[in-house]
Amino acid sequence: MPAIQLARLNKQLAELRDAWPDQEDFLSALHALLEFYANPTHRVGQVGEPAPLLKSYNVPPPLVQSIVKGLGALPAQNPLHCLQICDLLWREPAYETRLLAAYLIGQIHSDDLEIIQRVEQWLETETNSHLLNVIFTVGVAGVASRRPDDFLARIEKWLANGKPRAQANGLRALHILLGVSTFDNFPACFRIITPVLRQPVNELRQELVSVLQKLARRSPVETAVYLSEILETNISPDTALVIRLTLEALPEKQSQKIQEQLRERRRENF
Repeated sequence: MPAIQLARLNKQLAELRDAWPDQEDFLSALHALLEFYANPTHRVGQVGEPAPLLKSYNVPPPLVQSIVKGLGALPAQNPLHCLQICDLLWREPAYETRLLAAYLIGQIHSDDLEIIQRVEQWLETETNSHLLNVIFTVGVAGVASRRPDDFLARIEKWLANGKPRAQANGLRALHILLGVSTFDNFPACFRIITPVLRQPVNELRQELVSVLQKLARRSPVETAVYLSEILETNISPDTALVIRLTLEALPEKQSQKIQEQLRERRRENF
């Protein structure tokens, strides 16, 4: 695996830019670049979590982001062409090509519904944690900011799916939406997470706590009222645990009230 030398990399990135207008030429040039920097001792194997198996070139970690930076404004100049390239990249069973697709789709500043549709297809089978993180933090972050209502509607669909993987993706997406400073439809957030909170499975605990803590920081009073109302109903021990893990994000006044309710519930169960 050759060390990255800036002058050589800049020349390679220029060749990649020249190939951008033709999808197949771009893919061929990209594979040549990845091959050049590949680590031949770890070429094929499982990347991240369980199946599917993805080939990995094991290039230096900064390389993919250098490619995105090197392409400059090209992805945004022709959104449809960029989407087609993202489709091509995602169909390649390689970690780096899918990672590049996730970064590139985040460079598009229009065609938001097309972006959501593409990402939804990707999420149906993708399990690699780093790829999922880039999809949400880079790939769809712009959509969340530009079209919060459409994004929220898609999140509601994922959370209502009933399958833990879809619900986990919905919670990840909701966390991104709550990071949009102009978004404040907190009642809708409480409404769509309630069924998941009432019956939280272990696979969703981390994402659920993360969303509730984000809500607690964005709107502590509303969140405290919501959690208090949940505690007044019939809930499972798992729900109580999720609420308990959320308390650190609430101000002391609201946190103390919820803690007292949790203690009261424990006393009633003995």
